[in-house]
Amino acid sequence: MDVDKKKLENFQKDEAMGNLPENLPTNEELIERANEIEKNLQADEVENKSAVVAPEENKNLNKVEEKEVAQNLKSENLKTIEKILSEDLENLYKNLPENRKVEFRQEGEMAARQIEKQLFGDNFAVAKIIKIIAIWLKMIPDVNKFFLDQTTKIKVDELLKMKEKK
Repeated sequence: MDVDKKKLENFQKDEAMGNLPENLPTNEELIERANEIEKNLQADEVENKSAVVAPEENKNLNKVEEKEVAQNLKSENLKTIEKILSEDLENLYKNLPENRKVEFRQEGEMAARQIEKQLFGDNFAVAKIIKIIAIWLKMIPDVNKFFLDQTTKIKVDELLKMKEKK
């Protein structure tokens, strides 16, 4: 049995029996947080797009060189965030169609950069991190809402532990 399916089944059994932790946010709280975060993210994206200017010497790099440069420029925090986000999603990623794999990976990298800004920036907000991860995970076709909530919570908890260590 697939590990993710087993986790989902266990989660659903726990939910049916009332064995879930009481500190999980309600659906309404998650929706409210998500709407707030989406508004803030849209405002941030508009600001970031207008502020980004490519240096002259990088205009002539081909895509392979750009990827190598980007890998070398990644901070240790960003690498750790990407690792946390990709944990336990290997099977889901393998089952995605090829065109969705590229899009999912790119969106995951963008999500990791946004999370890094949130975790180590001036305006730290857990709700924004929850929204970023939830939006990214919704790219998975036929994703179960309970799996989405549980995976998001686990990843946010791990990110917060990482922040405490730094």
